[in-house]
Amino acid sequence: RRVHGSHQSCYSSMKSIFDSQITALDELKSKQLYVFSYMFDKAKDSGLVSDNSGGVITVGDYKKAAVKTCGDQLKAQRFQCLDLTYIYYIFSQGFKLSDAHVLHIVKKVKGQEIAWPLGAAFKLLAQ
Repeated sequence: RRVHGSHQSCYSSMKSIFDSQITALDELKSKQLYVFSYMFDKAKDSGLVSDNSGGVITVGDYKKAAVKTCGDQLKAQRFQCLDLTYIYYIFSQGFKLSDAHVLHIVKKVKGQEIAWPLGAAFKLLAQ
């Protein structure tokens, strides 16, 4: 079954909910970012990475995947559309990262699955 929706309508919803709610950290623009957990799963589900070994993508790759998924407008894809658009919005508007910013997508760190907020803390503590 088809449902009404598009990447742009999801993106507008994100903007109305999250605009000015996220504080961008200028330091992120010059850092290598590692993405875990939910964001890994969504990248894998959309074909951005092919297996659990992960890979390297860009912020803009999430947008491309969102536009493609949202364009399908199949009922089964509506949450994937929303999830990919949310991830793209967080990186591009929330954290103010360019579409070309590189993201390292990983499932595990030293053999352990890790949630992405813990991954951010882990990196800060290691410095």
